[in-house]
Amino acid sequence: MRKRLHRMLRIVPLLALVLSFAHTSAQRPYGPLAETDFQITMQNIVQPAGTNNVIEFDLYILDTDPSQVLPMATAQFGINFNLGILNGAATTTGMTVALPYAEGFSDLPSSMAPNGASTLASGLIRIAGRAAPGCLDGFPISNAAPGTRANRFRFTSSVPFAPNSTPNFVFTANTATNPSYATRFAWYNPACTNVQLAVVPGVNAIIDGNPILNPQVTCVDPTVFTVTGGGSYCEGGVGVPVGLDGSQVGVNYAIVPGTLVVPGDGNPITFGNQLAGSYTVVATSDGTNPAICTDPVNMTGGADVTATPVSTVEFTESACDTYTWALNGQTYTASGDYNYVVGCVTNILHLTITPSSTMEHTESACDSYLWALNGETYYVSGDYTYFAGCVTHILHLTITPSSTVEFTESACDTYTWALNGITYNASGDYTYVVGCVTNILHLTITPSSTVEYTATACGSYIWDVNGMTYTASGDYTYVSGCVTSILHLTITPSSTEEFTEAACDSYTWSVNGTTYTASGDYTFVDGCVTYILHLTITPSGNNEYTVSACDSYTWAVSGETYTVSGDYTFVNGCSTNVLHLTITPSSTVEFTASACDTYTWALNGMTYTASGDYSYVDGCVTSILHLTITPSSIVESTVAACDSYIWAVDGLTYYASGDYTYVDGCVTSILHLTITPSSTVEETVVADDSYTWAVNGVTYTASGDYTFVDECVTYILHLTINVVVPCPVLSTWNGSVSTDWFTAANWTPALVPCETTRVTIPDGCPNYPTIPQPLNSVACLVTILTSPSGWCFFDWPAIPLCVE
Repeated sequence: MRKRLHRMLRIVPLLALVLSFAHTSAQRPYGPLAETDFQITMQNIVQPAGTNNVIEFDLYILDTDPSQVLPMATAQFGINFNLGILNGAATTTGMTVALPYAEGFSDLPSSMAPNGASTLASGLIRIAGRAAPGCLDGFPISNAAPGTRANRFRFTSSVPFAPNSTPNFVFTANTATNPSYATRFAWYNPACTNVQLAVVPGVNAIIDGNPILNPQVTCVDPTVFTVTGGGSYCEGGVGVPVGLDGSQVGVNYAIVPGTLVVPGDGNPITFGNQLAGSYTVVATSDGTNPAICTDPVNMTGGADVTATPVSTVEFTESACDTYTWALNGQTYTASGDYNYVVGCVTNILHLTITPSSTMEHTESACDSYLWALNGETYYVSGDYTYFAGCVTHILHLTITPSSTVEFTESACDTYTWALNGITYNASGDYTYVVGCVTNILHLTITPSSTVEYTATACGSYIWDVNGMTYTASGDYTYVSGCVTSILHLTITPSSTEEFTEAACDSYTWSVNGTTYTASGDYTFVDGCVTYILHLTITPSGNNEYTVSACDSYTWAVSGETYTVSGDYTFVNGCSTNVLHLTITPSSTVEFTASACDTYTWALNGMTYTASGDYSYVDGCVTSILHLTITPSSIVESTVAACDSYIWAVDGLTYYASGDYTYVDGCVTSILHLTITPSSTVEETVVADDSYTWAVNGVTYTASGDYTFVDECVTYILHLTINVVVPCPVLSTWNGSVSTDWFTAANWTPALVPCETTRVTIPDGCPNYPTIPQPLNSVACLVTILTSPSGWCFFDWPAIPLCVE
């Protein structure tokens, strides 16, 4: 009764909360229950074909009340997922969530579509929203299913997903706090206030499906092995073995036909000897390994066993010295009868052995030889054997092929043929036979002659008779065939004389009397002497130079330095040079400048990017620039604030989200500002003993009002804690105080039993309990170890048990 009353008291605040919501919703012209008339869904969750580490999905927001207009202010999404799909990869850096915003992927304007996604927290996808656009720019959410698509996302892991795993996506609630990430949806109410609505996973935040990733077959058939054995046995025998060339642990193997089953142990197995028949083997999982499929699998091939009738076969053979019986490989040296059993056949050999003898013959022949002993003709050298009974005749035969060798020779006057030692003095063809070889000599005899040459040359001489080059005088001989050529040679050394001359207009060379009017190299040869003239002809003329200089001038023509203006003359060879000189004193002008990044000096049009001293000379004036370059820099700050923000850089107060710029010298400061209106969410809760507030994860054990601020939202918890006496698992009656069942001191431990308590009432207690009415007020299991006569106890929830 006490517990029932306590439960009823807990319902009262909840009923008051429901009535409060109903009253609030009645004030809203757009439709009832703002907290439940929208829905967030994750749809189209797929693993794209051909990928093993990618999931794609769409996020939709649906207005579930067609009678309302639901203008969206902001939306962000927190999605938890199963870390097991990552197959051991890093849980925060091993994945990416791409945000390919385009008109085809999001129904929201680009300024309101989610603009950032990450997996920086373990097992959590964070999809950030944008700053609210302002009341008049709220985007109306569609009330036609599936709603307004926020965007399409692609979740990519650094490794393939675990086979047969599911992502188990779950939205977070709007009350989730760091390190989690809340799913939030805010709308503009009729008062133009940005209001955050409650997001409840599974109620108005729905995951539409969780596909199986990288699906794999959950079991495999038993491994297929090959049936072994089979063959023949003799009628009346025990048969032959049949087996399998391998086996698998966890699989039973049955021989068909037959009833014998052999468990696999990873090695070849045998079913023992089998009688005549055709046998196959079937494998079936023994049920101990779920990875092996249970369907029977036929092993490869089969074994045929046949029974062969018993028979006898006789052989009669004669041999010289020994005989090897091919049937058994045995060699015999004496006549006799021998037996050999193969399978079901008994083989009998009747053998006669005769001693052998050998005769040898040696012969030589040209081209071929006819052996009279066997009438065979042989064309190749070798040892040949002929058997006549047990006599072996061996022929050692040398066959020399008949051949002709021809020689072609030329000689002067006579020729002696080394082959036969004969000297020939006339051309002709001569023959000489040695064994099977006929030698033929084709001979040409030429009479000897002499030719003489006389020559002179400068330096060297090439004799066209033999192509040789000679550099010294002398007599040289060259024999070609039967002709002897003799060269009588005179060599005179070559010499060169060179002349270098210069003249004005023209020059007459005394060596050859020729007059030249142009520069160049000229050659004249006289005998073995070559004369070379290197001639420079310079036309006569006058050259004038007009020069201006600062302070002084050195004239390259004369090498003289001048410090005073004037006209100066210098004659060089065929030229008269005149210098008209103007001397101007030098001067210096200095400039100092500062700039950001670059500076263009107007004086020379040059652009400079580094600090330094730069010079520019114009005439006799030297301009010096002392330049200081300061690199431009950009300092960006990203700030989120509630209601307003004072930027310390410029001291201004900003009330709206946006990007703001302030330039100071070469530094440009950029402020990316998000202003969120402050809001308050209140919650009233009644709990037993303690309450853990989901907003901040803190557990409270005392009633009171608690506050938690998360960004611009202030959460207020009005908490009532009811103290509940703990319910013991085991209680023993000690009766130390009274007979009252509900006095805690009468129990060990000192707690009154409840419905789930197992109660023991032992013998020897100073007081025994009096059970009050109604009977069901004692709601527990009672074990009576010893009881006095006439007492009643209760085995809850059965009828009373009275012991006399």
